[in-house]
This record gives sequence, structure tokens and C-alpha cells, in this order.
Amino acid sequence: CQHAVSSAMEGLLPDQLHPAYVLNFSVDPAKMDVNVHPSKIEVKFEEAQGIYAILKSAVRRSLGQYQLSPSLDFE
Repeated sequence: CQHAVSSAMEGLLPDQLHPAYVLNFSVDPAKMDVNVHPSKIEVKFEEAQGIYAILKSAVRRSLGQYQLSPSLDFE
């Protein structure tokens, strides 16, 4: 999740700054594995690529909605 958010915000913030954010999404518990890391700080998703793409797209769309991301003007 962290990489998807960071990737969506690429170029908007200097590298040394890290935004605070909260994600709220639901995934079928049968499609995730919480036993990936001994201290349970990582979760592995069965459909990781799809979740990554959706999160990245949602962050970009949110930033675009409030005109926080740069846009191209071809005129």
C-alpha cells in the first residue's frame, strides 16, 4: 500500500517529505495472509497487483480532483 501511494504522489513532493494518510478499504479475509511477517506489520494480498493499481489510481484521482497534481495543457 505504501508503495502505491508513494508512486501516485511521485513528483509532487520533495523526496525527503513523506505525507501522512489513512486508507480504508475492505478485502475478503480469505484473500489475505497476515502471517507474512513475524511481528504482523505486513499483509500479503492474493490479488496484490489489482489492489495496487486501484489504490494508485484512487490516490491520483483524489489529487487531481482537488488540482493538487500537475496537469498538461496542449494548447
